[in-house]
Amino acid sequence: MSSDLLIRETDRSDSALYTCFTENKFGNDERKVKLVVKDAPGAPQDVKEMVVPSAQHFTLVRDLQPGTQYVLSVTAENAMGKSESSRTVTFTTNEEEPEAPPLDVNAVTQGPTTVLVSWKAPQKDAWNGDIEGYYVGFKPKNSSGSTSYMKVEQTNNITHEFILQGLNKGTEYEITVQAYNHAGSGPTSPQRLVMTRPGEDSPDIPRLFVDAVTMDSIKVHWQLRTGGKKFNFTVHHRQADGGAWLENVIANSIENSYALEGLKSGVTYEIFLTANNGLVRGDPSQILKIQTLRSPDMLVEMFETDGELPLFLNMYFVVPAGALALAIIVIVVSSCICCRQLKNVQQPPPPQELALYGTMMPQRYVDAAGNEVTVTYGTVPAQADPTAVQLQAAQTAAQIQTASAATLVPTVVNANTTGTWSRKEAPKNRPLPVPSEASEKATGHFYDSAK
Repeated sequence: MSSDLLIRETDRSDSALYTCFTENKFGNDERKVKLVVKDAPGAPQDVKEMVVPSAQHFTLVRDLQPGTQYVLSVTAENAMGKSESSRTVTFTTNEEEPEAPPLDVNAVTQGPTTVLVSWKAPQKDAWNGDIEGYYVGFKPKNSSGSTSYMKVEQTNNITHEFILQGLNKGTEYEITVQAYNHAGSGPTSPQRLVMTRPGEDSPDIPRLFVDAVTMDSIKVHWQLRTGGKKFNFTVHHRQADGGAWLENVIANSIENSYALEGLKSGVTYEIFLTANNGLVRGDPSQILKIQTLRSPDMLVEMFETDGELPLFLNMYFVVPAGALALAIIVIVVSSCICCRQLKNVQQPPPPQELALYGTMMPQRYVDAAGNEVTVTYGTVPAQADPTAVQLQAAQTAAQIQTASAATLVPTVVNANTTGTWSRKEAPKNRPLPVPSEASEKATGHFYDSAK
């Protein structure tokens, strides 16, 4: 099922917020569309002319309204006719205090210590500027004390309301209201008398809290010091831009929560709670201002200006940005996985080599300068014979005069471990070699024979 609205000829008066409302046995729904018709500006209204003699190039414009914006232009005229108007000049007169008091002031008791005050703004031509707010004055009747005032900010509501709290029980009060702007405050309204309730055995003031907010519902809960007793609770709510208060009664209950359903999406609501023990109604709770969540359609409509969507809702921006973000995430995750796998790979052990020197004969190199011997040796593989290791000693420049009585005896160690070499005394039955008896002689060294 579909419905169409066709406007064949449009003008500025067709600019409005259009609502399509549907309903069946399962519920109802609505969709709002804002239509803006662009057109050339219309002719100005309430145009006034002042004739100035040709010899005078200035004039004083009188009887203007305070705090009002005006547009001024000049036209020359002679016997042949009028010229075109000059460029327009816009100016605003200074503000003055409002000339009239608020209208339809009313005061109604709400509980032992609270009074609801309502009023309407003064006539528009008496504002003398922009109304910024109101002062609500109150004091006990026939009291010699000064009047107390509460400041209330201006809203777009037709009827303004304010709840006076903390008043004395069973006391008659004088209520007044006056408007103010940037220049000052205007005259006060006529007094209204109201009597607060005696308040015997009245319920305590409930404390109201918000639990959850959706596009079409608001759930609240409350607390009372006198818990466990059954009361009649009333949840009052309305749209914040004005309108009548709607009441939802929860009769004879110990429940402390309630969900307001069927609300409009993206709208701010005012909510407060009252408790009734069957004899008297207690003071209301504080007023909560809560806005329901906006639907995706409302977000698009809210930002639609000149037929263009905002950047963050434009698909030409959203798709590339999303793809770029996804690519960055994939790269980061892949890098982390690769680094983790590389850390788990075992490095191969270093290659082992057998260092062999000389002719495989056990030779001894004795330092002629002393009995210290410097020995270096390589790592012996597991399959090699430790006794086959050949030693390399540091050569000395001096000739060996006498052989040391000590011989180097290796301490056999396991393969791939560090070995040590120690000195042991030579056998007593083996005489020390004499240099003159050596069978071979080399420059700087003597080698004993194998006798």
